Amino acid sequence: MITYSLDDLLAYARCSMEWYWGRQPDMARPMTPSDLVPALIQQAAAIYYQGDVESMTHGVVTAITDWFVEWGHERMSQLVIQYVSRQAAIFAKFTSGEIKKGDGQVYVAPRLSKAYEKLLHQNGLVTISRELNAFAEGRLGLAMPGDYGAGSAFGDAFADALRAAERADNQANGWPARESVLGVEQPFAVNIGNLNIIGRANLVLRPAASEADTDTERGPSVAIEVHDYDTRPAFAWSALRNLKVIGAALSRSEDGAEVPWQHVEKVVYRHILSGKTFTFREFSPGRLLSVVSAITRGMRASVIVPRILTTPDDCRACPYYKECSGKYWEALDMMDPTASAQATRLLTLMESVVASVGREPAVAAQTVAALQRVQAEMEHVAPDAFAMIASANAAAQVITDQNGDKL
Repeated sequence: MITYSLDDLLAYARCSMEWYWGRQPDMARPMTPSDLVPALIQQAAAIYYQGDVESMTHGVVTAITDWFVEWGHERMSQLVIQYVSRQAAIFAKFTSGEIKKGDGQVYVAPRLSKAYEKLLHQNGLVTISRELNAFAEGRLGLAMPGDYGAGSAFGDAFADALRAAERADNQANGWPARESVLGVEQPFAVNIGNLNIIGRANLVLRPAASEADTDTERGPSVAIEVHDYDTRPAFAWSALRNLKVIGAALSRSEDGAEVPWQHVEKVVYRHILSGKTFTFREFSPGRLLSVVSAITRGMRASVIVPRILTTPDDCRACPYYKECSGKYWEALDMMDPTASAQATRLLTLMESVVASVGREPAVAAQTVAALQRVQAEMEHVAPDAFAMIASANAAAQVITDQNGDKL
């Protein structure tokens, strides 16, 4: 059985170049400011559902405090508090409609507006933003987004997490009650054919009495809440097609898990930044299998879509933004990672063949003939993979040179 991480599948689906960079030696995925939001919410959830704080909002505040204590920068924590409180007051002017566009429309993305930038200057947040960003990049090593605009991406992450927690605390369909939550960030697995997909359930919930599974053969049932941190608006049709939602619906707990389950009665999708929730009860394994099969075929073949097809707006929050937008920006448009990866694998194979032939000169002639047939087939089915053809030629020539007198 082949095992894939749901995070890897999602990374490849988002951008195959992101997945490609993450597989390169010595290129561990750097953390970005946007990664702080789920980290804060997850830590706040653990604190809240253990009963250590009164609300998720208090949980986020506690998590922020703990982080800066661990980092040993109390002064910087005070700057973050200033930034978050002042930014929240500014942001409220836009979300409430107090400040509107010239045509009377409400701002959809106020952070990108001149009016927002002006208010940041007036409230002294531009200088604080520079200091916060310098701390995040220099002291913490975060990969800062390119062309972010006004404000601090680092400070905004804390503001977004706090705002999301407060919004849900005050909503009727807010965070689940403590007594209904069985576990936080619980590992799970999905088995489809010979594929095994591993992931995590953000919240594992006790099913309602009417939904509790009485079928002992099917095993214990739960409900699962999935958290989505996407900045784009949430809709029921898109949530239903979210791989995290489908994966959670078809999941089972791993062996020896803290919270065991064999069946999922329903999945609650929560869009963290807007507070919207949707509940789904029916899923088909075929929907997940069709998507995962396509993704894993691409991953196994190292099929990489050239970066030129991705717009810069989609790249700014990527942890590998600098790799794609640095000094090799123009060259990346002409880069073919797929051919490169295939050529590398083929070259490794050829080197192995050469080593074997070196030990058994008597079979050299047959080996060279076989390599020539492979090359001819490659030229037919993959005429654009010049790197692979060159590798085959080089390997065949090495064998001939080493064993020419015996052929």
